[in-house]
Amino acid sequence: MSFLMVTMPKKTSDLDEKQDTQRDFKETVALMEQLLSSLKSIHSSKITKKILGQDHLCLEYIAHQGEILFYIVCPSDYTELLEKQINGFYPDAIIEQTPEVNIFKNRHFYT
Repeated sequence: MSFLMVTMPKKTSDLDEKQDTQRDFKETVALMEQLLSSLKSIHSSKITKKILGQDHLCLEYIAHQGEILFYIVCPSDYTELLEKQINGFYPDAIIEQTPEVNIFKNRHFYT
């Protein structure tokens, strides 16, 4: 499994801040909808996949050490495909392969 951390740079110019935020939000949602639709290409209708099971993607956001991080967990075979798909829709996105983040490290749970 590959753990991909996806980050987007902040908008810093005055023009970006003056844009209509509602329109910007709708455009962002529309882009994400197209990205998720394109990721459907991973689904296979082959009989072996129906018997052995489909490959899975996991989209996660994590609050860790004061930051909100977005991760995509996928089979290693799909790492390059996902990077290309994400960069196709979000050219400014920074995608890094990272080790697994354990948010439960050093926590004590009472039962």
